[in-house]
Amino acid sequence: MFWQKPKKTMAEFKKLERPQILKRGRTLILDDEEPEILEPLKQEGLTIDHIAETTDPRFVFLEQGEYDVLLLDYGDVGKSFGQQQGLDVLIHLRRIIPTLRIVAFTGRTFDASQADFFRLCDDVLRKDAGIRESMEIIENQLEQALTPEIFWKAILDSLEIPLELSVKNKLEKEIIAAAEEKTEKRERVLKNIYKMMGISGSLILEKLIDKLVTVILPEFLK
Repeated sequence: MFWQKPKKTMAEFKKLERPQILKRGRTLILDDEEPEILEPLKQEGLTIDHIAETTDPRFVFLEQGEYDVLLLDYGDVGKSFGQQQGLDVLIHLRRIIPTLRIVAFTGRTFDASQADFFRLCDDVLRKDAGIRESMEIIENQLEQALTPEIFWKAILDSLEIPLELSVKNKLEKEIIAAAEEKTEKRERVLKNIYKMMGISGSLILEKLIDKLVTVILPEFLK
C-alpha cells in the first residue's frame, strides 16, 4: 500500500472516476411531462428522478442540496415562482444552491425571449437527443458538480466579507481535516469551523460546508 501525501488545498483533489460519479451523483428532471429517455438513463446507471412541478415534495429535496444536476424545462413548470416559470425557478435555485449544475432541457428551438434562461444554464440538452449525447452531457455536469474546488469556490463566493489569505488557508485546511475525522467527531469540528467563520445561522453556507465535509471530500479520501 502506497503512502499518499495529505492534501492541503481543494485544488489538489482531482476529478472522480466514472464509476464513482455514477454511484454518487444524483440527477433530477423538472419537466411537465415524463421524458421518454428517463428509463434508458436509469438503465445506463444514472440515479435520476423526475418531477412535473415544483409542488412535488421532491422539489424540497432539490432545494436542500440532495441533487447535483437538474435538467430544467422552461415552460409549464414553476408557475408559483412567477410568470417566467423555468427562469424564475432557475434564479431561485442559483441563489440557494450555488453548486447545483443546471441544464436547459428543451424540445423547442431557441427563442430570443428565453435568452436569459439559456444564458444562465450550464449546458443545453435537447429532449430528442440520443442516449449517448444525453449521458455525455449529464456525466460531464456531474463530474463538475462533485469536485471539492467547486464547493470551496461557492463557499468563498457566499461570504459577505472576503477572508484574509491566512484565514482562508487555515479554513481550507480545517475543512479538509474535518472530512478526515470519524463521523462522530465531524459535528464538533464543523461547529468550530462555523464559529471561526462567524457564520452560525447562515443556512446556505452551513449546507455547503456540511456537504463538502460529509459527502464530497470523503469520496476523495477513500
